[in-house]
Amino acid sequence: MTIKDAQNNFIIKEATQMFLESSIDKVTISAIAKRVGVGEATLYRRYSTKQALVMECALYLGRDVYERFRPAESGTGCERLEKFYDSYLEIFMQNPSYYAFLFQLDNMLPSVPRDEMTTYESGIDAFWDLFHDAYAAGLEDGSVCDVGDEKLFYYATTHALQNLCKKLTCQGNLIAQDASLDKAGEVRCLIGIIMNSLRA
Repeated sequence: MTIKDAQNNFIIKEATQMFLESSIDKVTISAIAKRVGVGEATLYRRYSTKQALVMECALYLGRDVYERFRPAESGTGCERLEKFYDSYLEIFMQNPSYYAFLFQLDNMLPSVPRDEMTTYESGIDAFWDLFHDAYAAGLEDGSVCDVGDEKLFYYATTHALQNLCKKLTCQGNLIAQDASLDKAGEVRCLIGIIMNSLRA
C-alpha cells in the first residue's frame, strides 16, 4: 500500500465515522479536512464533490458490513439463510447508525451522477451472491422450498428488512404507539415471516 492509499483510507475511515456520528447533511468538507489534518483544497482534489466522498464512504461501510456480518458457509442452506437475515437484526442492535447513514444516502442518491453509482452498485451485488449461494445450497439439501423468482424474493425481503430498520432507526416514534413497541422484536418478527416462507 502506498502512502497516498494509506492517506485515502484514513480520510475515508474518519469521514465515515463523522457521518455516522452526525449526518451526511451536517458534516462539512471543512470539518472533515480539519479532523484529518489536510486542507479543503486537498480533499477536493481527491474527491471532486462531497457526494463523491460520501459514495466512497458508502463503499467502505458496505465492505465493513459484508466482512463483519457475512454468515458462515457451513450448515444447511436454510441455516445459512437464517444467519444472512439475522445479520440485519445484529446490525440494527449493534450499529443502528449504519441504517441512519443508509436513510440519508437514499435521499442523496437521486442527485448522484450515474457514472458515480457503478462501483457502489457492484458492491451491493456481493450481498446477492451470499443469498444466492445459500439458497442454492438449501434447494440442493432440501432445507428450503422453491420460492419461484429467486431474485424477486431476495429484493422484496431485503428491501423490506432494510426499510424497516431504517424507519425504526430514523423515524421510530412518529406516533404514540411507536414508543411502546419492541423495535428489535419487529425486526425479528419480519425475519421469522421470511424464514417461514423459505423453510421446506
